[in-house]
Amino acid sequence: MFNLLPIEDRNAVKDEYHRRVVVFSLLFFAIAMGSVAILLLPSVYILSQKGAEVKGELEAFKKAPEAEDYQALANEVRTTRSRLIALIDNPERFETAEILRKIVDGKPKGTSITAFTFSNKAEGFEISLNGIASNRELLRTFVNSLKSDATFSSVDVPLSSFAKAEKTDFSITLLIKKKE
Repeated sequence: MFNLLPIEDRNAVKDEYHRRVVVFSLLFFAIAMGSVAILLLPSVYILSQKGAEVKGELEAFKKAPEAEDYQALANEVRTTRSRLIALIDNPERFETAEILRKIVDGKPKGTSITAFTFSNKAEGFEISLNGIASNRELLRTFVNSLKSDATFSSVDVPLSSFAKAEKTDFSITLLIKKKE
């Protein structure tokens, strides 16, 4: 096919084509960048909020007294260690888990144990129990079941534990004699 346009018009058409390609490319690029900016805006907002939060935590951490925290932690570790020694490192090798199982199994329904305290005494291994019984009869049943168990050489209950008829707070001290 023959091109009947003069050379000047052909160059003008080519220039117009290149201008349209450049304008379309720039328009496409601008729309793409605008879309990316709109899509990234929530992420940028969240990151800026998190950054401010982290800076606040860092400032709070820098202001916190370190020595007191470490001292409290060291004291807690010492206390826990001494309690573990009473449980694990006893020369008589009492089966602590088995003793606890006997105590819990002998506990009637309506009686709850709130605290165990273990100590290694000269006369034997002492266990102190604190708890709450629904009534006086349940406490008496629990004490009698502990007294009937040959594992415990003595079961001591203060009379004040039987003072209230309902919701009785109790304290029981059990002694396991050392093996000779």
